Amino acid sequence: MSYSNSSFAIIADKVFTGLKTLQRSLVFIENSLIIEIIELPQSLTINEIKNLYANWNIIYIPDTYMIPGITDLNIRATFECEECLSIAAYMGGITQGYVEVTTFTVFTKKNLRPLQVISHHDELYSGTDIVKIYLSQPDCYTPHTEDVAEIITEANELGRSVVIDCSINDPRLLAMASPFRTEPELKRLEGKVTNLKIFASAIEVNVIETSSNSSEDEKILENTVDSIENPLIEAELRTYKASGKTVFNEKEQSRCRRPQALVIPIIRQETGYDNYLHNIPRSWELRGVKLVLETVAGPMTPPPNRSREKSFVDCSQIHFSNIACAETVEYLWDHAGRLPCVTWETSPNYLLFNENHLTSALTNLKTYPPIRDKRNQESLCKLYLDKKIHCIGSHHTLVKPEFKVKEFARAVPGICNLGYGICTVWTLLPNKDDNDVEHLVMTMCGNPGRIAKIDWEIKVGNMATFVLWNPFVERKACIYQQSPYKDRKLFGEVIKVFVGGENVYTVDNM
Repeated sequence: MSYSNSSFAIIADKVFTGLKTLQRSLVFIENSLIIEIIELPQSLTINEIKNLYANWNIIYIPDTYMIPGITDLNIRATFECEECLSIAAYMGGITQGYVEVTTFTVFTKKNLRPLQVISHHDELYSGTDIVKIYLSQPDCYTPHTEDVAEIITEANELGRSVVIDCSINDPRLLAMASPFRTEPELKRLEGKVTNLKIFASAIEVNVIETSSNSSEDEKILENTVDSIENPLIEAELRTYKASGKTVFNEKEQSRCRRPQALVIPIIRQETGYDNYLHNIPRSWELRGVKLVLETVAGPMTPPPNRSREKSFVDCSQIHFSNIACAETVEYLWDHAGRLPCVTWETSPNYLLFNENHLTSALTNLKTYPPIRDKRNQESLCKLYLDKKIHCIGSHHTLVKPEFKVKEFARAVPGICNLGYGICTVWTLLPNKDDNDVEHLVMTMCGNPGRIAKIDWEIKVGNMATFVLWNPFVERKACIYQQSPYKDRKLFGEVIKVFVGGENVYTVDNM
C-alpha cells in the first residue's frame, strides 16, 4: 500500500533521530510533516497500540529501525537514466543524492527526486548549493580548477559548500598507469592514443627547475620545446625538463682476486593492475590536501590542543571526497582540527575491497583513485571505527560492460555501487549495537546533511523523510547486475523509504 500526503503513523522497533535513540516508538505523520513522536511502553502489544490509536492508519513491519534519509554527496552519472539512478538510490536509503552529469547522461529534469545535479566551478553562479572541483583533470569531459582560493571565496559569498577531489597527478606517470585516460570511451577500444592535446595541456608551462648543468643545453631544450609540433613530445620534454638533476656517483671498488659472482636478474612479471597501482602514488592525494589546506589556512602545523582558529580564506564548508589512503585521513585528522569548516569522506569501495580482490581481468574494480593494499584497507576501517572519517559517499560510476574490457589499460575506471553504502558499512561494523547504528547515521545522514544544508533529523516539525531498515537480514535487492557488490554477503535491507510523507520505495515491489 502507498501512503501519500495523508494522516498515518508508523511503529518502529527503534528510532534513531540523529540526536538521540528511542526504543519502540510511534511516529505520527500528517500532511508530509512529523507532528508527534511517542516512545511506547514495552509492555504494550502491537494490537493494543492499534486499538489505542484506532483513528490512525498504523504501519508496522517487524524488526525495522527508523533512521533519517541518507545523503550521498558523491554520485557520477555516466550511462544511466534518472529513473535507474533514483531506484538504486532508494534501494540504499538515499533520499538526497548529488550527481555529476557527464556527456552520455541527459537529465530531463534538473532536480528529479531524490537526485540533484551538482555544479562544477564553471557553473558556480548558476548551479546548486554544492560545487565540486577537481585539482587535476579526471577525464576528457570534466574541467579542473586552477585557482582554488578564488573558487572557495566566491562559493562562500554565495553560501555554497565546496566538494574537492584532491588528487594532483603527474601526467607522465598517469599516462603510464592509464594511457587511454583522456580518451572518450568509444576511442578506448581502438588501437592508439589520439587525444594528445589534453595530455600536453596538463603539463605546467612555467617551469622553474632545470635538468641540465649547462645553461647552453637548457637553451637548446627551450628552443626545441618551442619549435616542436607533436603535443605528446612537447609534453614529454616539459616533463623531463621539470624532473630535476639526475646525479649518479659510481663507488670506487677495490680490486678483488676472486672471480666476479654470477648475477642472475630477478624478473617480475607485472600485471596490468600492478602497473596501474605503481604509477599512481599515494602522495598525489596528500599533495592535493596540503595545497588546499595551505590555501585556506596558511602553512599547516599540528595544533597541540586541536584548537580551532579562523582560516585565512573565508569559506562556508570544504569537503574532501574520494579519499582512498589512510595516510591522508591521518594527516587531515592531525592538521585540520583547527578548521571547523573542513570535512572529508571515503567510499565503501576502499573499506570493502583491497588489491587482493583484483586481477588484470577483473576490471569491474578498476577505479580512480585506485583500491590499494590490505593494510591500507584495514587502516581505513580502523579510522572509520575510531570516528576519524566524517562521511561515507558512494563514489558511484556506472560503466557499460563493453567498456570494462579485459585489457586493464583500456578499461574505463568506475565502480557501480549506488545504494550499497549502508549495507557495506553495517557489515563492517563489529558490534552491531545502538552505538554502531548511531555512528552509521552520523556519517551517512547527519554530517552529509549538514554539508548539504538540509534538515535531516527525525523530529517534530520536519518533513517526514526517513528510512525503514531491517539490519538483521542479508541484502538481496539489486538493480545493477554488473556490480561487484552483488556477490558479496552484506547485511541490512532497506524496507521502505518515505520522502515528504510519501512512500517512494518498498522492497517487496522490486
